[in-house]
Amino acid sequence: MSEPSIGIKAGAPTTAHLDFEDAKQAQVREHALRTARSCAWVPGKSHSDKPREIFRRSAARLSRVERDLYRLPPRELSEDLKWLSDNFRLVRTELRTVGESVKFLGRLPVVRSPDEESAPRCLVFARALLDEGNNQLTENLFSSFIQAAQEIEPLRISELWGMVPALKLVLLEILAESGANALQAFRTSGANPHPYHIDRLISSLQFLGIVDWKEILEELSHVHQVLRLDPAGIYPRMEFESRDLYRKAIEEIAAHSEVGEVELAHFAVQMAKDAKVDRSTPEALRERLRHVGYYLLDESASEELRSRAGYRPPFDSSVKRLFRKFPDEVYIIGIEAVTLATVVALIMSIVETNGGFGLIIGALLLMIPATQAAVELMNYLVTAVLPPIALPKLDFSKGVDPFCATMVAIPTLLLKEDQIRKLAGDLEVRYLVNRDPNIFFALLT
Repeated sequence: MSEPSIGIKAGAPTTAHLDFEDAKQAQVREHALRTARSCAWVPGKSHSDKPREIFRRSAARLSRVERDLYRLPPRELSEDLKWLSDNFRLVRTELRTVGESVKFLGRLPVVRSPDEESAPRCLVFARALLDEGNNQLTENLFSSFIQAAQEIEPLRISELWGMVPALKLVLLEILAESGANALQAFRTSGANPHPYHIDRLISSLQFLGIVDWKEILEELSHVHQVLRLDPAGIYPRMEFESRDLYRKAIEEIAAHSEVGEVELAHFAVQMAKDAKVDRSTPEALRERLRHVGYYLLDESASEELRSRAGYRPPFDSSVKRLFRKFPDEVYIIGIEAVTLATVVALIMSIVETNGGFGLIIGALLLMIPATQAAVELMNYLVTAVLPPIALPKLDFSKGVDPFCATMVAIPTLLLKEDQIRKLAGDLEVRYLVNRDPNIFFALLT
């Protein structure tokens, strides 16, 4: 079977084509608005088994279809079944990928729509988008649908990132049903009188796997758009992972607060705008106080933000904050407590067995190994409770900003002429392979 060709014809798109695309996007937007308005929150429900049920049913059905397909002569298959047979490796890969996301999808906010029982909102939106687009996806249709749906109520950060696995899950569900029906029709009539458009489903799965969704989903995030208003202007210049670190901080605080993620982002931006700085404030401190990230990541500065949001920390977060706020006290007292508990337990066991005074002295001598064991235990607990935190970084992939101009100094000793010539040559090589107007090189001696 020939693979579908993907290409762009020379010349500008025709007016009729543009009109059709505009009309299609308008239609998708209207459907998104209707879907978003029809969704009602399910009070008191924070988990849904719907994604797991769909996945198990679809995986079992696709497994049966694959087994039955391999029993048929490949040359006699209908066009739909050829598409499915030729792309079952892709289907198996996506099944593994979606299987890893099912638990995550089940924890997303749950709504009730007119068409189905309670389900995660991103799953309802995924089904509506595919239904309106006839199981075909493009970046423009996806963005138009999400933008329109968020006019009713913004999606949470986790819901945005859940849209892609939700779309894959719905596509696999439709593919399982269409594949079984196409197989049944082929067995009954030996042909495929009613195409099931499996090519569209496969192409949409390929599309979801090819596209880099990070930037698309980031631009659709209302939280991201608010944080871009950072008074210091630093947030837009940061690398993606650092921006995501800020969004995760907002997500964590909002999950246990009385306000939503977007409102919390507005709080952080407003606090940065209201920072009390004047000419006497050092430049570095001024930039820090005017930067939105200071009120999201700094332990002391984020206290006011958490208080304003009505933050109620869960137990694990309280333990982490205690470790960070009093690191020395927690570490030292923990070592002493574990050591004391170990020695007391040994002494009590000796006393209960009528051990002599010498045995008690021996138990006291175990203080040293008990202390070492306590240190090892506390080291393990600290690293388990407090995972490493990445430091926010600016994005220099397109060059170093003028205000971040950097001098790279190579320490050395100038001993003789040949060595100096070699050092100068090496310095020139470093300069030539790092051609940036704001990176300078020097020998430090």
